[in-house]
Amino acid sequence: MPLKIAIPERWATEAEPLSIRCGQNEIQIFCDDADESSIPKPEHLEDIASGFGVEQLYGEVVDSSSAICTFGRMGTAIFHSHEFPRVQVWLLTNSRSLIWVIHICREEPSEVELSEARVLIHTLSAV
Repeated sequence: MPLKIAIPERWATEAEPLSIRCGQNEIQIFCDDADESSIPKPEHLEDIASGFGVEQLYGEVVDSSSAICTFGRMGTAIFHSHEFPRVQVWLLTNSRSLIWVIHICREEPSEVELSEARVLIHTLSAV
């Protein structure tokens, strides 16, 4: 699925999977054109994002939420561990497709970086 992504100029990109880097930190984006029966209900996205992060050993869940975004609906969870000062997992759906976005911070992210990541997620859309 082609995506429209507003990537900040100071971030570097790689193609497969789409990886966007800012210093030692990166955002990975994975698309899944699943059949409608396997698309989770919007009210479950936050729990699925939390469960995924726990399974991946990203650390302790420090916050989670859900919201409406340009793509449709999203659920997100933020993790903290000794290895990663911050990892945030988003799961977005438009009822036809899923997008997984993972912001892996190997160093403490700046407020500017966190703001840019939020804008990227909230404006991400299908072409």
